[in-house]
Amino acid sequence: MARHYKPKMPFDIAFKLWIPSSSMELGVKKKTFTEGPTFMASMRTYTSDKNDSDDVYTPYVSTVIDTWYNPLIKTDCEVEILETGERYSIETEPENIEMRHQWMQFRIRKIGGKS
Repeated sequence: MARHYKPKMPFDIAFKLWIPSSSMELGVKKKTFTEGPTFMASMRTYTSDKNDSDDVYTPYVSTVIDTWYNPLIKTDCEVEILETGERYSIETEPENIEMRHQWMQFRIRKIGGKS
């Protein structure tokens, strides 16, 4: 019998989902975010070096989120950690682990920060 995925850490961090919507104002597309549901998740960070142009290495922080499956979470959304108020954009397409609609995993990147 195959072993199924189980999260490595408890879902103990509260997040708020921000869902995008766009509108046209004076011929310019404007993106706004509306408040979505709150969800619990676990968060892991990894630091690595990213090679930019001209052989300059800069530190790159990759953050991975594991949470319960939610079809509202998409690549163009943003998430906010409720405890700190920090906002992150979703970097990768959320993965529906084992296609079971039970857990999902995705990477995020801090908005307006250096990480």
